[in-house]
Amino acid sequence: MRRIEGEVFTYAKHPRTELVLRDGATWSSFGLDGAARGTVEKEGPTWAAVSRIRLWDGYPVRSYKQLVQTVSHIASGNRLQLLYFRGQLKDYRDPNGRTALYPSICRPKKVRLQSARLKARDELLSRAIQEIRKNALRLDLTHHIHRLPEASMALLQHYELCRTPLLDVTRSLRVAASFALLDGAPEGFVYVIGMPYPYGSISHQVDYEARIVDLQSVCPYKALRPHFQEGVLIGRFPWLGAKEPGDNAAYRLIAKLRLINHARRFWKSGFTGLARNVLLPTRDPYGQLLREVLAPVLGGQDEHDD
Repeated sequence: MRRIEGEVFTYAKHPRTELVLRDGATWSSFGLDGAARGTVEKEGPTWAAVSRIRLWDGYPVRSYKQLVQTVSHIASGNRLQLLYFRGQLKDYRDPNGRTALYPSICRPKKVRLQSARLKARDELLSRAIQEIRKNALRLDLTHHIHRLPEASMALLQHYELCRTPLLDVTRSLRVAASFALLDGAPEGFVYVIGMPYPYGSISHQVDYEARIVDLQSVCPYKALRPHFQEGVLIGRFPWLGAKEPGDNAAYRLIAKLRLINHARRFWKSGFTGLARNVLLPTRDPYGQLLREVLAPVLGGQDEHDD
């Protein structure tokens, strides 16, 4: 994916001298009095390059209501981008200290991804896609859209059966926040990722070197997880079997939000998160069928054990 050039409207907690307001906005318009203007650090809206956002620790958000308000403001300042969300328990960073959001096929098993391992993953992915196509009727994948490789990748990625060059995100802020604070975690992260507007169930955005897959449109209605999660997959286009900087979705990171859930007070004022068994239902007959179909190909591969 091509990086977002220039600066984006975001929220941050950072030294005040590095925060910028534009378009006639003033500090008082955001409820900051004279004492606040003299502080060393400030929490609030600003303009920044994506490379700076990736370095920051994350804007602290202490309730779901605050999260919705913050993201609403971010959306109004980035109207040329369609916002997607990803929730994680931990902020993974590259050797330079910047947030990294690589798809599963590009993630190292330990410290560094070896070319031989990446090649083996890519070959396994190809075999799994072929097996799904061979069993299209049994899997209820007879629509013409299922001839595209992204349709098979969507099932493989979302059911965590095989590593793919696509990254899981969601259109639902509630789903992302629930993943970030899964099982009542005290802290977590929600990433706001800006993408070009899609034009179909599977969009190949050549000018942005990106693709967007709407799981609810691509996956059969019997597949529960994609629909519960309001899932979307994003990734670099085209994928040619080699890891490149453009595989990092953090190139399009608009905001990094750190959710604070100490004493489990994030979900309050009538808002509730989604439980693990809702986000990741264990009794999903379609998922079981898919595993049976792919058993001859996937066998005992342990790629998801790291």
